[in-house]
Amino acid sequence: SISYSSSQKENTADNLLELSAQDLEQNLQFWQNDMAVMFYAPWCPHCKSFLPYWKMLADDVSGGKKSKGKVLIGKFDCESKKFPENYAFCDEMKLRAYPTFMFFGFGDFWDRNEIE
Repeated sequence: SISYSSSQKENTADNLLELSAQDLEQNLQFWQNDMAVMFYAPWCPHCKSFLPYWKMLADDVSGGKKSKGKVLIGKFDCESKKFPENYAFCDEMKLRAYPTFMFFGFGDFWDRNEIE
């Protein structure tokens, strides 16, 4: 199974994964999980107001008996000081609006929906 950021291991009770560029690249190269990811910037007011709902979704999905952990819910800080490589990843993905939501499944990028 995929190993996630050290920050995620520190808070295992949190079902919302804090992802790094390395996490996503590894999952895309060696697909292991479907992922719904919220790309955000810490200064973004829309991101700040939506993040609690994204966490509730992560809690609901991980707690559901039907999901069995098949879909992971993550957040990706495009301006992270902890993971400086995130900025280049977001730039490569041409993310220009925050939050941006993407679903990664079966090793491929499936859908992109920008919310402005």
